[in-house]
Amino acid sequence: MADSATPRRRLSVAEFLQWDERQQDRFELLDGIPQAMAGGSRNHNMIALNIVAALRGRLRGTPRMPFSSDLKTEADGDIYYPDVTVDCG
Repeated sequence: MADSATPRRRLSVAEFLQWDERQQDRFELLDGIPQAMAGGSRNHNMIALNIVAALRGRLRGTPRMPFSSDLKTEADGDIYYPDVTVDCG
């Protein structure tokens, strides 16, 4: 069963990741505060998919790999689900 209560205090990345595992909805961590994510539009999704497809073709044969918004990313203590991410290895 999901824990629907959003924490009222700032969380560390480790605390957020542990809390996030129990959630049914998707959250990002911004400045220590969990933020519920809204669904994207059809057009937004098509644009992101087209970018991933274009990057995949350009990066073929390199150690770099593009990913869609299903990949959780950490930067400067925040957790995001960017529309497109390129892993440079």
